[in-house]
Amino acid sequence: MVGVNPELKDKIYNTAFWPKGVAFGRFNFGLGRNFLDRYHTG
Repeated sequence: MVGVNPELKDKIYNTAFWPKGVAFGRFNFGLGRNFLDRYHTG
């Protein structure tokens, strides 16, 4: 998971921005508010 400035939204959702083979999508904070808790080991 990577966080970015919302002003960069148009740039980061452009497939040409990412290296070939990288998958990306929007993270729904409302549904995933405990996302990191499930994977935190430490």
